[in-house]
Amino acid sequence: ASSSLRVRRGAGEWPMLIVLQKRPRRLTADKDGWTFHFAAPAGHVIVAPLFGRRWVSLEEIAKWKDGPPEEAVGQARRWTARLRAIPVDVTTTQRLVAGRPTFTESFQFERIADDWQTPPRPWAPIPPMFALARAMGLPVEADGEKPIQDWQWLGRLGPLAGLDDAAQTAGSDDPKYKLLRDQLGKEIAKVIQAGHMAPHMWPFGEMSASYYAPTYFHNPGQTFITLIRALDHLGRPQADRLRAYLRREFKTHSPFALEYWGKAADRKGARRERFPEDAQPRHWVAGANFNLQSLYAAWLYYDRVADPAERPAVWQAASQCLQRHRARAAVEWDYTDMLRFPVQGTPLGTHMTHQNHPSVESRFESFNSRVNGLIGYTRLARLAGEERAAETGTCLLARALALRFAQLYFDQYLIQLGVHQPQLLPPPLADNTRRLQSLTLMRGLYIGPRLAWTYIWKENTPESAKGVGARVYFFHVNHPVWSASQGSGGVSGGRDVIDAPLFFIGLDLTPGTAGFYRDYCRDFVELAFKHLALTAPTWYVADGPTYWSSEESVGPPEVPWACFLAKAMILQADGRELYKYVDFPQAAFGDLYYLGKLCAALEAFARKAK
Repeated sequence: ASSSLRVRRGAGEWPMLIVLQKRPRRLTADKDGWTFHFAAPAGHVIVAPLFGRRWVSLEEIAKWKDGPPEEAVGQARRWTARLRAIPVDVTTTQRLVAGRPTFTESFQFERIADDWQTPPRPWAPIPPMFALARAMGLPVEADGEKPIQDWQWLGRLGPLAGLDDAAQTAGSDDPKYKLLRDQLGKEIAKVIQAGHMAPHMWPFGEMSASYYAPTYFHNPGQTFITLIRALDHLGRPQADRLRAYLRREFKTHSPFALEYWGKAADRKGARRERFPEDAQPRHWVAGANFNLQSLYAAWLYYDRVADPAERPAVWQAASQCLQRHRARAAVEWDYTDMLRFPVQGTPLGTHMTHQNHPSVESRFESFNSRVNGLIGYTRLARLAGEERAAETGTCLLARALALRFAQLYFDQYLIQLGVHQPQLLPPPLADNTRRLQSLTLMRGLYIGPRLAWTYIWKENTPESAKGVGARVYFFHVNHPVWSASQGSGGVSGGRDVIDAPLFFIGLDLTPGTAGFYRDYCRDFVELAFKHLALTAPTWYVADGPTYWSSEESVGPPEVPWACFLAKAMILQADGRELYKYVDFPQAAFGDLYYLGKLCAALEAFARKAK
């Protein structure tokens, strides 16, 4: 509908947008306009010009007799979603960064839940004078991966433009994309129907007299991270049902707690296993604590799912958890310990899966989950208006990323000093007393009758001479010995995959950590993937053929998941390439590894569509 406000000289009209919170009982029209009738208080009612101070000519309005054009309908839909999260306060800071004036604006939003369950779309406008200057050619930039959007709305001081923080992921017409999207919808429907899910037991070829079946997904935080990531790929009705599911789960199974598998009779929640009988699980309980990555889950929940009334409690719980972990550090802010957060006597704190394999406590350390936790804490603090806490989180995050970079290139540094010479066979053993352990110091393993090692490295020679670039990269390759490998049946076994550097890079990967690797370590990751393809060409298989009967002949399920994330999010393989590696779910429902791979592949199709 158009308003009765005429532009001077009768040149045109301002179309008006009316956004309701409550559904009216009936709607009537007469010569004076529309009348809304409500059975109860109407709640919030927003009336605003659809295009701001930009008027529509009378000639164009005359064409609206059969309905508004698609431009107006699209504008109304976009603003309806934005107006479910209204900026009510903003804090502005300014400083020079590398000689450039930098302005930071942090918004607080009032979210409005309506009878249509419209998902809110938080948005961050830039000052109108900046938007106008940018439109006229001044180099104004905004932080973030998303480009500045011109929202086609003209105000008194200039156009309204900024960033849509929760934009929907673009789709694709590729039939493989549609197949993966449909599969994701089916898997999410199973999760919602199952209700709360118990931790999952997953034997992967190590069932023997001395091994126990490992269990996974003890930390509810991993469930929240995975399912919230799926929201962008679901239709609105199913996305609304998933949000309701997550709200129920947050109240009863917080990401700041752990769940333990225990005996089958003691488990709480739906059983995910496909097999009818449970093996004996291995689990440790004493001293366990939640994983730092749960702070990332708390941020996602606060931003995309939580009701306004519960947000203060989410921030308070996250803040208290980080403070408890800081107090647990052996010395005041020992960053290597603080970011590892080992839980004494138990592998439950080692990475987000909290799987309980008795022999991989030290090898399955995930540094990414700690970095993700600091990212989540910082972003959560900003949303909560806690600028001092956000500043602390930012500083800790910078220290963590520097430490991560040092981990990646520690061997290179030793080689340049002449301390380590990769040409010598066998290589020196890892020094367990060192505070920094490089990802490249992989252990050699006995394959058949002897210990086999191979090296891959790039020499520091001109690109014109060898085409390998100027940076030096060295890492060891645990090379399979095909003829001597009796135990693995002539193929590389699960041990080879576990020792792949790419696995440690991809474990618990999120968009933030992936962006860091992509910007600073991409060629290292490319080389690590070549290493993976050499030593374990079937790395992506969720389970192996039955004739693989040797010890650890099938890699643990977090290995193909982590390597898939590295290929999808750091190397940014396209969707059709990733489609080949999605594989299938091991659990009857709620396989978080499979759901994560589906989401990453769908996002790759969206990148191509954009």
